[in-house]
Amino acid sequence: MSETVPIKEHPPYSHMTAEIYDLLYANKNYAAEAAKITKIIEDHCESGGNEILEVACGTGTYLGYLEDEFTVEGFDLSPEQVAAAKQRLPEINIFQADMLNFNTGKQYDTVLCLFSSIGYLKSKENLDIALAKMANHTKPGGLVLIEPWLRVEDLIPGYISLESGSGDGIWVSRMGTHTNDGKISTLNMHHMVGRNDTVDHFVEVHELALYTDEEITDAFVKAGLEVYIDPEGLNRRLFIGKKPTT
Repeated sequence: MSETVPIKEHPPYSHMTAEIYDLLYANKNYAAEAAKITKIIEDHCESGGNEILEVACGTGTYLGYLEDEFTVEGFDLSPEQVAAAKQRLPEINIFQADMLNFNTGKQYDTVLCLFSSIGYLKSKENLDIALAKMANHTKPGGLVLIEPWLRVEDLIPGYISLESGSGDGIWVSRMGTHTNDGKISTLNMHHMVGRNDTVDHFVEVHELALYTDEEITDAFVKAGLEVYIDPEGLNRRLFIGKKPTT
C-alpha cells in the first residue's frame, strides 16, 4: 500500500523549528569552529576588549561556545530562532532584529555573521548596507567576520544535499536541490519530520546571493574596513575585516 504525503511549501525558517534545525546540524563541529574564531580574534583584534555581537545568531550555538572567553550578544530575524537561543542561553542578551537596520547603541570588538546568513540579503546594495551597519558597530581595531554562501564556481550541477538527525522522539531528514541564475542560488529543502506516529513533509525555499569575492571585498572597503580572505575559513571561505585604529 502506498501513502501520499501532502507537501506544504513555506518561506525559510518559518516552519523549520529550532528543534528541527538543531537536529539537522547536530554533527556540525561548532566547538572547533568557535576555537578558530577565538584564534582569529586573538591574532588580529586590536580593540582592547572582548565583546562579540553575532548577527543572524540562529539558535545561539556559536554563542554558547564563545561565552566562556568573551562577553557575547546576538540577534536574529526569526522570532522562533531567537526564542530557542534565549532558552539555551538565558543569561545572554539575544534579541530580534534585521541586519539591514539594527542599532544596539554600542560598539563591539568583533562582529560575526556566519553560516552563509549574509547570502539572504540577495542584492549587492543590501550587502553594502549590512556591512556598513556592522562596521559602525565595531570598535577601532576590531574585526568583522563574514562567512558567505557559495560562489557560482563552487556549485556542483545536480548535487543533492542530505542531512538527518534524531532525538527526544523526533526524526528528521532533509534533502535539498538547487538552481541558480548566476546571481541567486535557490534551494528547495524537502523536510521529513516524524513524531507521534505521523510524518510531516514540508518544503522551505531558500534564496541566497552568489556573491563574488570582488563584491564582498568591495562592500568591506566601502564600509571602511581592511579585508583579508581566509580561503579555508570555518567550512568555506571567511572574510576578515579590520577597522583601522585611526
